[in-house]
Amino acid sequence: MASAPSPESGLPSSPPLVLPRGLIFLSTGWLAMSWLLAIGFRPPITPSTAVYTPAAQILICSIVIGGLVAWPLGRLTADTRPKPVTVNLLDLISLCVLIQVVIWPMRLVTNWSIPRLLLIDASICAWLTIVSAILCLATLHRGLIRSVAMLVILAWLIGPLLMVALNINSELFLSISPLSTIWTQTSGGPAPLPPEAWVSLISWWGIAGLGWVATLLVLVRQAGNQG
Repeated sequence: MASAPSPESGLPSSPPLVLPRGLIFLSTGWLAMSWLLAIGFRPPITPSTAVYTPAAQILICSIVIGGLVAWPLGRLTADTRPKPVTVNLLDLISLCVLIQVVIWPMRLVTNWSIPRLLLIDASICAWLTIVSAILCLATLHRGLIRSVAMLVILAWLIGPLLMVALNINSELFLSISPLSTIWTQTSGGPAPLPPEAWVSLISWWGIAGLGWVATLLVLVRQAGNQG
């Protein structure tokens, strides 16, 4: 059904942007459960960075799994929604804001430096941006395309780890998987970051940017064909 015309211009008014409240609620629950699984229901007897840093590492890995598995799985199994770019960008912004609330307070309970926290934060946001581009295209379709998109994301996350288990070019595949990458980033403690870490981050953001450019080109072409 067409939207009602605005009284000023007589043109149909666009529906207001609505925050993905369901996604925010479920993401908050995921973070709470992840923290409980990482630190337990009872606080440590002697709180210290040596105690909280491993728990924070598990929490960060859980965030990556939630963002790269639970979020796309939820969107790809839902009904097709109009304006996929708007929907996925709102999802992306909401998740990235939630991540800031979790990551930066860890400076108080871990031995991670500010540059390390920045690297962790920017890496997760880059991976989520890549996933959002995939979702933007996949949610335009039904059935097989959505299944393939989910398999691609899972292969990106888990596939390199399977290659490492088979001793196939371990270093290359470890640098591809977000899960192994985030584990390495959170294992360094207060040590200075190697230059390769920043090069990898730039590469991820380059892939994210190219992914969204390709997505928008496909959507523009599709709109032109329909017009």
